[in-house]
Amino acid sequence: MVEKTRFASEEAQQLVLFSHRYESTEEISRNSLEAVKNAFDITCKQAFLQNPEGALRLMGIPGKVILTEKNVELQRTSDLKVDLAFWVEYPVGSKEYPEGERFLLHVEFQKQAQKNMPLRLAEYNMELALSNAERDKKGGLLKYPKIRSYVVYFWPGEGKDDPENCRIEYVIDVQYSKILL
Repeated sequence: MVEKTRFASEEAQQLVLFSHRYESTEEISRNSLEAVKNAFDITCKQAFLQNPEGALRLMGIPGKVILTEKNVELQRTSDLKVDLAFWVEYPVGSKEYPEGERFLLHVEFQKQAQKNMPLRLAEYNMELALSNAERDKKGGLLKYPKIRSYVVYFWPGEGKDDPENCRIEYVIDVQYSKILL
């Protein structure tokens, strides 16, 4: 089961990107890089949302699960926004996890490799863990969620040198998976 929601900002981006309000090629060229970035993110998110079961298989997450879309707007002073985040839940008695399993699935789409990707994933994981921690009625911490992060690289050769981890000794150790398309 997938709960689909549209984000107002994406709707606005799509309207601007595909509208006929651009009257000259000069105006288009001034905004082309931002338009391409927005189109790429929107297209990848929509492809995932239209076939989440296929996307999960691509990531090696087996079986039938329940997906509930997360609000991916992380609140902080810098501009940090994950591409997609979902709660994935295997009900008790499922073939893959008879005791049940629940984790936060985090997906980033990349058209080119970036040296700071491991650190970005560490930041995303930390913020997702903090904002999704289970708390008691008084606000006390009960436990942090399990998080599985994936970076999906497009174009041959991109991401092949991504180490798939960020380790800052005694502070943080974040593992993630990459998928090369």
